[in-house]
Amino acid sequence: MRALLTLLCLLFVAPLPARAEPAKLCVMYFENSGANEQLEMLKLGLAQMLITDLSQTGKYEVVERTRLNEVLAELELQKSDAVDPATAVQAGKLIGAHYMVLGGYFELMGQFRVDARVVDVQTGQLFSVGSSGTTQGFMEVQKAVGTAIEGAIADAEAARVAEGGEPRVAPTEEQPAKDEPSKTKATDPTRGTPAEGTPAKDEPATKDEPATKDEPTPSTAASSDPLGAAMAFSEGLDLLDRKDLSRAKEMFSRALELDPALDDARTELAALSI
Repeated sequence: MRALLTLLCLLFVAPLPARAEPAKLCVMYFENSGANEQLEMLKLGLAQMLITDLSQTGKYEVVERTRLNEVLAELELQKSDAVDPATAVQAGKLIGAHYMVLGGYFELMGQFRVDARVVDVQTGQLFSVGSSGTTQGFMEVQKAVGTAIEGAIADAEAARVAEGGEPRVAPTEEQPAKDEPSKTKATDPTRGTPAEGTPAKDEPATKDEPATKDEPTPSTAASSDPLGAAMAFSEGLDLLDRKDLSRAKEMFSRALELDPALDDARTELAALSI
């Protein structure tokens, strides 16, 4: 009888299988590898824009920029310090990240180039990606690099699983599906098209609104300055880090004047206006 009770106890307290953890990554400040020193501050904005884009994919747990600053301080590094893969691995272990993203950028004669390296913190393996385009098309270059980083992480994950590692999951998989419809409702009207199945009574509210919202777009797109906006945004982040909130707010507003499509600046400005 005692043996049976012991066996039952062992069955009930047996450890459950370990759950797969989400891939955690950290975007370091990129290095200005060109001769234009005026673009030095851009490393702040570029990092934050990549953090935002990679976070919005829902595939990873992305370390926030404030936490990155804390890690740099712990390692006695500055934002201006160039980070090599070995230092990135050290920072990754300190922050508990699986992947570190670092790299460089430069502008030359109207052309802009961004190169990124994804470092597997556990193995030290490197995956290199990059993108280039016109200086005026800076935002497209930045977006393309973000997409390329996604591909590099997918390759790194595939290589890890092929060697016997457990597949990682997206952090959003744990979120209830019931949250999704509310997001769709909130975003569909801004696209100018009603969501599928929207009642006819909602049509008048969305019929005239898109015309007024969309009309300024062609004119602002022609006069926008994406790189100048990114620089203003970067200066705003630096001022924010230095607790100069008033001037930071001015720079975020300036960034939106130069490029109304820079949502990161809008987000920071809204946070300061609360």
